[in-house]
Amino acid sequence: SALTEVRNALRKYWYEETVPYVEKGVRLLNQSDFDAFKIAMQGYKQDLHWKRETFADHWNEIVAEAKQRLGQLFKGIEYPGPNEIASYFDVDWDFPEVNPPSYLMNLDPAEYQRQCDIVAAKFETAAAMAHKGMAAEFQDLLTGLHDRLLPNADGSKKIFRDSTVRDNFMDFFTKFQKLKIKDGDELDSLVQEATTLIGGLDASDLRHNDDMREQVAAQIKNISQAITDAIGVEPRRKIVKKQKSVAAAEDTCCKEVENPLVPIGEELVAATS
Repeated sequence: SALTEVRNALRKYWYEETVPYVEKGVRLLNQSDFDAFKIAMQGYKQDLHWKRETFADHWNEIVAEAKQRLGQLFKGIEYPGPNEIASYFDVDWDFPEVNPPSYLMNLDPAEYQRQCDIVAAKFETAAAMAHKGMAAEFQDLLTGLHDRLLPNADGSKKIFRDSTVRDNFMDFFTKFQKLKIKDGDELDSLVQEATTLIGGLDASDLRHNDDMREQVAAQIKNISQAITDAIGVEPRRKIVKKQKSVAAAEDTCCKEVENPLVPIGEELVAATS
């Protein structure tokens, strides 16, 4: 339905623009995306409300049709009123303060520092979670591409589309540049290596050039292995050599950060899992 489409689009945007935090219902947003995020979320909220009202206007018709179709099986208690239905589709969010209160700095400096250390530890954990999540997503893309480059058991070539080469990877590269925690770490270097490799590929050449397919498959395998060695993220599908017989950002209340993130509190009605 139209409501479900908006809800799904909203959830997709929410998770693509933020990274997880250690507290349930809270995620982290890059400060540079703060204004764009608010505008986009307000747009989704307005669209959700408009479609919700349209749905509520037709609710009595939906109930009447169900009553006629179900006959004696119809149970009115399973069909609440339009106002109650409307309350099932809403979204709200806020920007909670996670740093200790500033007055504590003068009141009890030692406790203030202790609270700062707690916040720092939470952000370090969130950063590690985001980093590993990105690495896992990257591994999935690499193993999927590697699998498509290898022949079937009977030696025939697998179907290879342009989207397999570019679209999925380019979407990830864009997301990674927006949400990555640090510049120049192992994952950043490996993503840059894959960007250079895949950005220069043409699906048509890969379909018709067996030598190129083997060469690219070997390079993909090397990048995947490097992720496992450096970050400890194994591919969920095992990458094997082709057989000859078978064709939070580091952030504290006391320290300046390189890539500051804003915590967002989440309250999604009928839009959360």
